[in-house]
Amino acid sequence: MTFSNQVKIEICEAYKMPDSCKASLLYGLLCSARAYSEREIEFLSECNEVAVYFSKLIGRLYRVNVPVLTLFASKEQKRDLFQVKIDDAKICKTICDSFNCGKFSETIGLLSLDEAITWAYIKGVFLGCGSIADPSAEYHLELSFKNKNYAVFTQNMLTALEFSPKSMIRRESHIVYFKDSTAIEDVLTGIGAIKKSLELMDSKVIKDLRNRINRRNNCETANLKKTINVALNQVDAINYIVSKRGMEFLPDDLQKIALFRLENPEMPLSEMARELNGQFSKSGIDRRLKKIVQISEELKQK
Repeated sequence: MTFSNQVKIEICEAYKMPDSCKASLLYGLLCSARAYSEREIEFLSECNEVAVYFSKLIGRLYRVNVPVLTLFASKEQKRDLFQVKIDDAKICKTICDSFNCGKFSETIGLLSLDEAITWAYIKGVFLGCGSIADPSAEYHLELSFKNKNYAVFTQNMLTALEFSPKSMIRRESHIVYFKDSTAIEDVLTGIGAIKKSLELMDSKVIKDLRNRINRRNNCETANLKKTINVALNQVDAINYIVSKRGMEFLPDDLQKIALFRLENPEMPLSEMARELNGQFSKSGIDRRLKKIVQISEELKQK
């Protein structure tokens, strides 16, 4: 089951709300329906629980029985669809009128003014045309409309809730979307998907931790490569001096460091200082190795 459907099922588990919020939620579902007019209402969903929720909501608010039909997947479709269809013009007109000038028109007038009613509308829209990516892969929540006016209206409602959604056109659809993880968490919380919002937060923590570990490992790998390259350069310098002038050419303290480096070509300076029983400090060893490299360069110039 997709993460989107998991979110929608969690939302559908909550039926207890005032009639004003139920009406606003239904309006959101209708605005994202495949057809919404005085002649026909058709709602399609890939999630059976959402289609059943839509059917029950219609039944509770208008006292009509609307069945949920299963449209089995064809060769072109990837999965079954669940349909709620009303083609009785009288019922369709009653529903449309209830939002335009009837008993729910006052509720629609409160959209953007009453936070609970506005969130109920967003909840309905998400159930109807929303999708969210699995947070383990990416952060992306979108609402996809066929009708531009409903897309603009929904974007305005989200703005009224102090969000800053983005919009775009994808083929023939008008998309309102978020890519910011914090905004997505807040939207999920607002529409009642508390468990999935917490799951997204957990996923983000794990992802951030994994990224920090990767960055640290990359940094440590880069430092190790740098240390090895410096050490190999020191070994080359020592071998060059020995081949041209002999080890005796170096002062006693440099000879001791040079011989130890040849025996331990990849050993870090801190470990060299420890192995040499404190005869030289880490900075003292580093200084002497740099002096050996300098002597080698001078010999090469001569």
